Amino acid sequence: IREVVWQNVAPVFEDKVRELCEELSGRTTTVVLGVPKETEGRSLVGIRYKGVETEHPLLPESSSWKRIPLVLSRMDHGYIAPRSGAETELSSRSILLVGGGAVGGHLSFELGRAGAGEITLVDPEKLRPENTYRHALGRSHWSDNKAKALKDRLESKLPYLECEAFPCKIQKALHRGELDLRDYDLIVCATGDMTLEMGLNEHVAGMEATPPLLHAWLEPYGIGGHVLVSGNEETGCLECLFTSSSGKVRLHSRAAFAQEGQEFGRRLAGCGSLHTPYGSADALHTAELATRLATDVLTGRESGNPLRSWKGNPEEFLAEGYQLSNRFSLTSEQLEEQKYAYVAGGCPVCG
Repeated sequence: IREVVWQNVAPVFEDKVRELCEELSGRTTTVVLGVPKETEGRSLVGIRYKGVETEHPLLPESSSWKRIPLVLSRMDHGYIAPRSGAETELSSRSILLVGGGAVGGHLSFELGRAGAGEITLVDPEKLRPENTYRHALGRSHWSDNKAKALKDRLESKLPYLECEAFPCKIQKALHRGELDLRDYDLIVCATGDMTLEMGLNEHVAGMEATPPLLHAWLEPYGIGGHVLVSGNEETGCLECLFTSSSGKVRLHSRAAFAQEGQEFGRRLAGCGSLHTPYGSADALHTAELATRLATDVLTGRESGNPLRSWKGNPEEFLAEGYQLSNRFSLTSEQLEEQKYAYVAGGCPVCG
């Protein structure tokens, strides 16, 4: 082993290796060797030496000792991230996630598992019991602020991920100067509040040197979900969905699978219980689609501003007497082919 080591140490590092060996203290010492593989990377070999008398076992002057081979369990980021399917390229990327609800909660974990190095979470609301079955947090976090609770759970589950939480509205954090949008590589909105997100879209478009902005939202009864990114190129943004080709403002999104002019809020109790019906699987499906698009944007695999959509089962939606839009009749292949067709030339924000 000693011969293999010294035959493969570059001359420029010989003094450094000897210096490390001379730091030996005690009669037991451990050596970890990195052996280059034929393809890429290296295998780690562990050896524990016992009965060391005076010199380190790797020094020519050493004498008697006992060797014990070690099985190593690696926990370094460079190994466990790609081994688990994460992209190491994302470890240096910082993401601002606005909205920690059903979609945003799942999305925060998926972005972390994809390999993001930093995630900043913004949400002023607390987790309510009635959201338990479709939220990533669950019962143990009832009445906790969603942003703070997600930060704690993310950092406890995913090593090397750094999180910051702002338990307030995004407008307030920006107004107080607590956040600078230009500090991030990607801004993700999953609030379900189109008025808020259109305002943020316009705000980001009016700034210089801002990162791409990604929106993720879900339709009622799980009939589908959508993700849209802007800022990768000049044209194409959330406002386009509410602008006709002639520049006329619309109140209904052109991406919607539900026919215009319908209300979808459902009450299970009295006042204050109004909610949009969908399940955890629907939220997770949207979060997955958003994560894939976010990863493509951050790695440069997506250089445009696409609108991507998924379609769900409309049986419950139709059984409630609601109507689908013409867009729902498109196949998944057609939706993908038309992912850039939403851009409105008369858009007041990007057109």
